Amino acid sequence: MKNSRFQLSYLMGVLAVLCVTSACTADLKIPDGIVLSCEDNSECPAGAECKVSDDGTARVCVTDGEPFCGNGVQEAGETCDDGDDNTLEYGLAGRCNPGCDGYAPHCGDDIENGGESCDQGAANTDAYGTEGSCNLECNGLAPHCGDAIVNGGEVCDLGTDNNTDTYGGPNRCNKACTGFASHCGDNIQDATEACDDGNVLGDDYCAPDCSAVTTVCGDGIVAGNEVCDNGPSNAEGYFPGTTAQCNSTCTGIRPYCGDGNRTDDEVCDSGTENVDAESYSENPSCTASCDGFNKHCGDEEVTDGEACDEGNLNSEQYEYFQHCNSTCSGNYPAYCGDGIAQTNLGETCDDGNASLTDACPSGRNGTCITAFCGDGFIHENTEACELGEIYSCQDVYEGFEVTSSVCPGDCQYFSTGCVISSDFALENMVVVPAGNFWMGCNEAVDDQCQDDESPYHEVYLDAFYIDITEVTAGDYKVCVDAGVCEYNGGTEASYTYNNNLENHPINFVDWNEAKSYCEWLGKRLPTEAEWEKAARGTDGRKYPWGNEGPTCDLAWLEDCPGETQPVGSLSAGASPYGALDMAGNVLEYAADRYISDYYEQTPAEGWVNPEGPLSGSSDRVMRGGSFARYTDQLRTSYREYSPGARYPDQGFRCAL
Repeated sequence: MKNSRFQLSYLMGVLAVLCVTSACTADLKIPDGIVLSCEDNSECPAGAECKVSDDGTARVCVTDGEPFCGNGVQEAGETCDDGDDNTLEYGLAGRCNPGCDGYAPHCGDDIENGGESCDQGAANTDAYGTEGSCNLECNGLAPHCGDAIVNGGEVCDLGTDNNTDTYGGPNRCNKACTGFASHCGDNIQDATEACDDGNVLGDDYCAPDCSAVTTVCGDGIVAGNEVCDNGPSNAEGYFPGTTAQCNSTCTGIRPYCGDGNRTDDEVCDSGTENVDAESYSENPSCTASCDGFNKHCGDEEVTDGEACDEGNLNSEQYEYFQHCNSTCSGNYPAYCGDGIAQTNLGETCDDGNASLTDACPSGRNGTCITAFCGDGFIHENTEACELGEIYSCQDVYEGFEVTSSVCPGDCQYFSTGCVISSDFALENMVVVPAGNFWMGCNEAVDDQCQDDESPYHEVYLDAFYIDITEVTAGDYKVCVDAGVCEYNGGTEASYTYNNNLENHPINFVDWNEAKSYCEWLGKRLPTEAEWEKAARGTDGRKYPWGNEGPTCDLAWLEDCPGETQPVGSLSAGASPYGALDMAGNVLEYAADRYISDYYEQTPAEGWVNPEGPLSGSSDRVMRGGSFARYTDQLRTSYREYSPGARYPDQGFRCAL
């Protein structure tokens, strides 16, 4: 408050004088319009009390029961009282005027003042509505159709002066701002238009100015050479309905369900006979929507008393498989696979099963004609291929070059003409480098020397390759299937050929059969000298692995259980060059003839790449021992021979 205690003292003095001169008896009162600040009641005249103002900013003297405007306290009869802040200036709402009987001018007092464009009091709003509502800032109207601003969900708004509902050009907003005023091209025919097809193009149903209907395809009027005209709905392609529709050139009807011509879009089409039937029929009938058939014999569903239904397979004639008859009342009585050889129907056999690869191909896709080469089937155990068919050689055997072969007339050997790949020939072989080695029994490490192993002599060999393992029964069978090799063994358990022992060494073969196999691969049998060097290396060792005696972990010999073992099973017994099974498993043929005193016959050219005796014996050298031999017969220098017979412990490997 601006009044001070000095002012209060001065005022109280004046009041006292007045009171004496006028002889008044009433208590002193604070005049209207005067505000006295105070700290407590002692600083207020009699009858007044020191109180905190309504806004809490000061303490003033207030006479009980006598309110006055300007003391900052809203009392009886006052609308408001802001004390010294009472004003008549325009501003924010809620400021009290000097008479405390209302508020200073502001937006929302329903009086246009202070530069306002409008003021509708409590009706002021910023919400979209009709024209004429004042906004909350009193500086303009609330959003409405006609303010030239697209808002409030309006489609358009060009302002009050431009919005119109009269017919005219395009892009004129209507008065409700909900769309455009009527015009040519809005697809609505107005009273002034002869037509309106939704555009202002020429050469179509309606003239560009909507003044006349033109006689063109698409005007909805069949004229001239037109076959039909459905107006704007003319189109190309299948019509997904059941009524006729015109094509885009008015020259014919589009395909549709009911025209009697089935298209790729339909399952069936019987024209005017299309119907949705609930009852079963023996004959098929198309549904009304052309998407299928009503229930009938031939729909592949066994329903309504049918005994069977195989759809298109139903027939009243002999087939090579069991099938339903044409009335779905049961199976047709005769077929290939019924177990009865019906010679009157062309069958020569019928074993009643569904196998196509046995002696009588029968069942579905069978013939019931006794199997023969060229009948279209590859028969178990009798044929390897089908006559005339072309095969990839690599599909037959991975070692063949990428060429093709034609199955010959006996349907047996479908690899005739296939050639072993040179790269494959070197796979699974190890190289033995050129150089000297000592051949024969080394008495320094071996006390079991035989006469035919002496003398111990030095031999030079060029470099060569030798198979890592003995030839397997599976690989030998490929050669037999190719028509190159022969197998004259048996089928007992000890025979590895075609006896589920494909990865065991081939046995029961003679020297000529072994030679043919190696030559088929572009290889040869190793010489006796090559075999011994590949087995012992250059240090004169007694066994391929060293000088210690054999065990079943090093070589498969007589003391080990069973007969042959899968080739390469005993890696611990490898030779210095990595060749496996050079001792045990099966004896191995060499290319040389056997003569017991051959080592005593030094060749004229010396021991350089020796090929063995050129004559003198038909026996062939065998090396390495076998599952039927003892430890001394597994020595690298031990020599055996075969007179041409076949035994269960005889096999071979190839060199190159």
